Amino acid sequence: MEKSRRRVSRLPLRALLLTGATALAFSPAIVRADTAVGADSATGNTFNPSGEILHLQPDPLGLSALFENSRSPTGLLYPRPWLLPEMVQSSSDPDWWSSAWGEAGYLGNAGRMGASGSLQYSDLHTGFLLSSAGFLAENRKTAFYFSGEAENVARDDQSYRATFGKYGVFSTSLFFDSIPHVFSTQAVVLWNGIGTGRLPL
Repeated sequence: MEKSRRRVSRLPLRALLLTGATALAFSPAIVRADTAVGADSATGNTFNPSGEILHLQPDPLGLSALFENSRSPTGLLYPRPWLLPEMVQSSSDPDWWSSAWGEAGYLGNAGRMGASGSLQYSDLHTGFLLSSAGFLAENRKTAFYFSGEAENVARDDQSYRATFGKYGVFSTSLFFDSIPHVFSTQAVVLWNGIGTGRLPL
């Protein structure tokens, strides 16, 4: 009789633990935390495949005040954060801080650009090149921020991104990425009337 009482008294406790574990596994807060994993898309081009701000130096503070380079649980080094352009406080609203950057130049070629390999995934034509430009603004009182980036402006491999959000709450991005894909520049067309609605042989 005593053994049966013990079994009966343990059943509600096990059921309670199982219910608590189930509720923890399907908690909306935990689900919300994982919705942004893998939901972003990188933009880039031939000169800047990663789409990052060019020529940044690693932040001397690293990730820790004790160790310059921190290691992950697997033993591998965490990537050191970049030292972003210095932010300046707004004179009209002291809560807003912002920074901007840009890189421009001239691209020249010594040979012909008619080969498909020269036009594949890139635009290397001679001319002015605005390779990277952008800005970042953040409100250090409300934690809202917005940023914009542009690469290879007005070229066939151009890309643009605009981001708005609140740190630790949400982030929304709009982006456009143009990637030229040229198969051949010497293909033989078997039809007449290219560019029209009628293609006779």
